[in-house]
Amino acid sequence: MRGALREQPHGLVEWLRRLGLGVAVASLALSLPVITSNLHSPPALVAAGITACVLLAGLWLATTLRQGLGAGSVAVTPIGLVIAGVALGSPLGALPLFAATSAWSALWGPQRRAVLLAAGTAGAYVAASAGGRLPVAQGWNAAETAVGTAVILLAGPLAQLLCARLAAHDRAARHGHALTWASAALLQPTSPDSIAAVALGTVSQVLSGDVRAPGIAVALRQDVCLTVGPVTGELPAAAGLELPYAALGPGLREALEAGEPLVTRELPLDGQLVRHDLEAPQLLVVPMLAHGQVRGLIAVADPAVPADTTAALAALGSQVALALETLTLTQGLRESESRFRSLVQNNADVIAVMDVGTTVVYASPAAGRVLGYPPTELRDRRFADLVHPDDAERWDDFLDAVSIRRQRRVVLLRLRHRSGSWRHSEVTGTHALDEPGINGIILNCRDVSERKALEDDLRHQAMHDPLTNLPNRAHFLEAVRAALADPGRRRVALLFIDLDNFKTINDRLGHAAGDEVLIDLAARLDAALDGQGTVCRLGGDEFAVVTDVPGGRSQAAQLAGQLLREIGEVAHGRAQELRIRASIGVAIADSGAEDAADLLRRADLAMYVAKGKGKAGFEIFDSATYASIEVRNRLRADLAGALLGGEIEVRYQPIVNLRTLEIRNAEALVRWRHPDYGLLGPDAFIPLAQEEDLLDELFHVVLRQACVQARSCAHLLPSERPVGVTVNVAPPQLDDPELVEHVRAAVRGAGIAPQLLTLELTENVLVRDPQRAAERMAHLKAIGVNLAIDDFGTGYSSLAYLRRLPVDVLKIDRTFVDGLERPSAGQSLVRTILDLCHDLDLRAVAEGIERPEQLRLLRLLGCRFGQGFLFSRPVTPAAFRALVAAGPLVPGCADDSARTDSQPPAEEQRVGSVSAAGQGRVR
Repeated sequence: MRGALREQPHGLVEWLRRLGLGVAVASLALSLPVITSNLHSPPALVAAGITACVLLAGLWLATTLRQGLGAGSVAVTPIGLVIAGVALGSPLGALPLFAATSAWSALWGPQRRAVLLAAGTAGAYVAASAGGRLPVAQGWNAAETAVGTAVILLAGPLAQLLCARLAAHDRAARHGHALTWASAALLQPTSPDSIAAVALGTVSQVLSGDVRAPGIAVALRQDVCLTVGPVTGELPAAAGLELPYAALGPGLREALEAGEPLVTRELPLDGQLVRHDLEAPQLLVVPMLAHGQVRGLIAVADPAVPADTTAALAALGSQVALALETLTLTQGLRESESRFRSLVQNNADVIAVMDVGTTVVYASPAAGRVLGYPPTELRDRRFADLVHPDDAERWDDFLDAVSIRRQRRVVLLRLRHRSGSWRHSEVTGTHALDEPGINGIILNCRDVSERKALEDDLRHQAMHDPLTNLPNRAHFLEAVRAALADPGRRRVALLFIDLDNFKTINDRLGHAAGDEVLIDLAARLDAALDGQGTVCRLGGDEFAVVTDVPGGRSQAAQLAGQLLREIGEVAHGRAQELRIRASIGVAIADSGAEDAADLLRRADLAMYVAKGKGKAGFEIFDSATYASIEVRNRLRADLAGALLGGEIEVRYQPIVNLRTLEIRNAEALVRWRHPDYGLLGPDAFIPLAQEEDLLDELFHVVLRQACVQARSCAHLLPSERPVGVTVNVAPPQLDDPELVEHVRAAVRGAGIAPQLLTLELTENVLVRDPQRAAERMAHLKAIGVNLAIDDFGTGYSSLAYLRRLPVDVLKIDRTFVDGLERPSAGQSLVRTILDLCHDLDLRAVAEGIERPEQLRLLRLLGCRFGQGFLFSRPVTPAAFRALVAAGPLVPGCADDSARTDSQPPAEEQRVGSVSAAGQGRVR
């Protein structure tokens, strides 16, 4: 506390000190008349007494104006008092002067030296009493001197005790005022700088008058740094010093985290706190603690701080730490609210909250974009009113699951648009009826109309022929199965239609004219049935019809004749009139025992018999007339020996990079070189292998040969672009528990990298049992091999499920490649599939590339890989290695490119003929 007499005193202590000074000066003034009136005193003694009183008054006033009782005053005052006391000549006259001086010295001097100051003043009193003009003749009144000395000794400590009590009262008042002001100022903190300013100002008020060296520092922790602001003059000033919290010693950090004030020299703030340099100042450090974390500290340069002041600093530290905590939480809450508001306001999905009565209480702005309703128009409206009536039951189940069973559910609903149309929406419901501030059910509505339309389009394209828009083979087989399973349908007939010499139309007029003929024929066949059956395009120039024939063979024969006449009508194509003929095979299911595939095979065999009889006719299947059944039995009996005798061979069809025409892979295609029937295609014996439980053994033979072929090709090319192989996996083989081990053994036995092997599965695998297929595919993927989905688009698997499968390659079915030259339909579908592959990070491989135009369009669409007769037919292992060694392929210049599609190589002619006899066809 600065005790300048010019300033207005603050507090009771200051008033008491002023009073002590006044009493002491008044005592000196009262002593002057007594000294001058003492006629018995020598003039020199009177002059010395007066001079001593004046000098003492001036010295006290001067030292008080500076800072309080200084060292000079402590040394000179006893001497001046002795002179003044001797001049007074009487102990009783000197007693008030000495007592007032003792009290004043205790009030203005160092607090811990009050007894010493009083003792010095008492000693001066005794000396003055002994040396003055006392009535010696009458004797020295020792009792008066003793009483006076006791009064003087008690005056100083009593004054000091009173000063200490009043000082404590003043500090408490000052501390309370400062902390109250700080509490109000920190009630709503705006920034760390404002908190630091409040803390510095409050610390200055708390320490006012309590420290000799008032240098202080308020350090606020921001992340890992302490920003220090010292008191270097009259007011606190920011120094800009940064003290990393990690720079503090571990012992000091541990002590600070304990939350108790401490005195230390370890705080590295040398010279930053006080106006004079201190190499290692001893500091009183008070931590600012909130939730067990040090948010800052208060450092005082003078460690001799009263305990109540230290407690006030600790209370201030808690307030500042909580203010910092509040600021951090407030800023975090504001940022979180801002982010949440931005997310909700800009979310493409509609976010709505409805109460237990399904009344909308909140709707996000996306409601206007998605449903056409402004958010205010949706409020206070029942959400159920937006649901399509046909989806009401689904909505009720969804609402019960979310509101009653508190489950998080997702449901597909049609929601009414403001325009009256319906939008397919994916609605996610979350129970939040018990959450304060929400008290409702949160609905997240995503418009999936485009996705639904795409799925419907893909489903339609997957189940329909892209050229004629008729059902394709997969869809047709489903229709046949449904007809066979319907107990109300007594007889079902399947008619297999194959156009005669249709290839000549493509060769003579071009494929565009041939496509027009097929489109026209499909429309006429569908019209001829008049809704009494289902007609489909199986592929190429093959069609099929399934219908009821209650009249049996006669009605089936009548229908076949009608269709032949309809087909024979003149078809207009490319400005030329064309007359088409066809051969029809008929198979009748007389009971519910036949399956769809078997019925189709029977009709297929009957069609080949009709062609053998001269074409342009029909034939009804009769098992008694077909000697091919014996061939089938013969093949079944010979198949096991063929696996052991080395009759199973593998052909390889290159898979090329469509840009560089380099061979990147090869599909392994199995063949059976039968000693009597020659080279047989897979359709001739794969069904037999499945029936005889030999499918696994057949797969192992092909897998081992393919892996050895991959190793042989590895020596022909640089290591950075090896050629891999693709092996087909039949759907039943996924049920083999040893499949993974067989694949791992084949890869290790051949000594190739697992990445060179691709296992190809048809899309029907995913439709049959997607969960089991995904588990087995994950086990195969763990080996390191690649996985491919074949015939994509023909089996319709869930796109959402396909996204979760560990698939690397998606093979585009040849039916989609055939439709590429129709920009309106074919190209858009292939583009959609390629975009899907890009989104799922899959490699796309186009199958059945036979014409240069198809290659050009695939390149334009961004398809990187493909295979087909345009590059090469399936060839022997040696021929394939020769193709790999020769470098990039030349489209249309393969070894057998001079032959037409109707003139396959000699081996494949035998494959086709024997396969027909064996109830199968080469693909």
